[in-house]
Amino acid sequence: MNKKVTGAVVLAGALGLFTGVVSAGSARLSGTIEVMEASENTYTYVGPLAERNWGDIAEVCDDGLRQSPVRLRPQRGRGGFDAPGDDPIIVDYEPSQPFEIENLGSTIEFPQISDSNISIGGVTYDLLQFHIHADSEHTIRGKSYPLEIHFVHLNAEGNAAVLGVMVDEGDENEAIASTFGSPREFAQLIPGGDRTLLKFDAIEFDPSTLLPEGTATYRYTGSLTTPPCSEIVDWYVYEQPIEMSEEQLEVLTDAVAGLSTVGPQGRNDRKLQDLEGREILLVD
Repeated sequence: MNKKVTGAVVLAGALGLFTGVVSAGSARLSGTIEVMEASENTYTYVGPLAERNWGDIAEVCDDGLRQSPVRLRPQRGRGGFDAPGDDPIIVDYEPSQPFEIENLGSTIEFPQISDSNISIGGVTYDLLQFHIHADSEHTIRGKSYPLEIHFVHLNAEGNAAVLGVMVDEGDENEAIASTFGSPREFAQLIPGGDRTLLKFDAIEFDPSTLLPEGTATYRYTGSLTTPPCSEIVDWYVYEQPIEMSEEQLEVLTDAVAGLSTVGPQGRNDRKLQDLEGREILLVD
């Protein structure tokens, strides 16, 4: 259970579902907490289930030719895997209310219950969730960032489109500050226990506010960056990062460092994968 969370927590059934009340010192930020019975981690970032052994979980993690993440820079294809085309990304995100934050043990995830989607080349992908990695998983022209946000979408055929957004230290992020308050208040909203979900009925958050103003994206065909490492992802990583203040970034990097799967390294970023001759486009 997150020690930063206040409120009563009561047992609510034989399946290990807990409910309770959480308050961050503001009626606007009060909400409910649910704790599902913890399941065993199928992978971790340290120990016997760490990345060096992910091939035992799914062979493609070791043997795949389209694994992610990769070093991003424009690259001509040599291996027969063309990048997604140059069609514009049409973002149609709706504010999500209530707003949910979940600790999965491997990342902090923000499930989206609103009717949000993107369209690319006439194909619609529904937004399922966005989550965070620290440090960034991709690099852009050799540069790594303190944080990377993945917006995960799925189309009707079961193929994924992931928008990647780098986060750099800089000015305070106004969308986070206006929605979640000070860094101290923001930190109180992040669940610290595995399979813990916090729901805030009074918070309405538009995920499009976490996208950069610039529309240029690096595009390539790749995979999930965690087991089962399925090679079903078209990646669209924004060239321009967004900014958060040092204190706002610390809230999220500290949350990653506290995840049960990361160990003393405090990171949940997969190592860079070989490009295997894939094409990378930079589309303005």
